[in-house]
Amino acid sequence: MPNVIQLRAMPMLAAGMCLLSVLGCHKAPPPNDAMTLEELNRALSLLPGPKTIEALTNFPGVKGRPLPILPAGKRFIIDRATGTIVVGDE
Repeated sequence: MPNVIQLRAMPMLAAGMCLLSVLGCHKAPPPNDAMTLEELNRALSLLPGPKTIEALTNFPGVKGRPLPILPAGKRFIIDRATGTIVVGDE
């Protein structure tokens, strides 16, 4: 009789393991929120070498997140004197 109980428990155990493996293998969705200017400046300070907005968008902490939406006629400018990103006229 103990062998019968073990045989009935095995399919349940196998089904549970399959369910756990399926549920545990998905990736978290990418964040949909836009970067803030503060986050962009923090990433800029960590970026080695030539600093451009294009290079910044590939930085690991920024990659995949959209840049903030600017009003018409405005763009991001890297202020070399302060080493920060500012919003300026096109």
